[in-house]
Amino acid sequence: MGLNVHIGDRHYQFDGPHTNTGSLLKQSGVYVISTIVNGYHKVLDVGESHDIRHRIENHDRKQAWQRHISDTLYVSALYCNAVDRMLVESAIRQFHNPPCGIR
Repeated sequence: MGLNVHIGDRHYQFDGPHTNTGSLLKQSGVYVISTIVNGYHKVLDVGESHDIRHRIENHDRKQAWQRHISDTLYVSALYCNAVDRMLVESAIRQFHNPPCGIR
């Protein structure tokens, strides 16, 4: 996926996509859950946490993600502080309108 996000004059490059949580760091940031649809990554969910790895491993929406996958579930992460993670999560949610985790 190599997700790139631009918010104003800031640019964010996500780490991933990964197929398991072992590749994630135990750090603050934003995560994007995706699957491949017609050759492209489709964003299924986006969120933020002070510990991305722990959040994904213990997420309450795992069953919802499974209902939307075509083959493989992927996770990408942007490691950042609390202020940036809220801005980035909101921007991604507005742009992609993911089917899981509607707020």
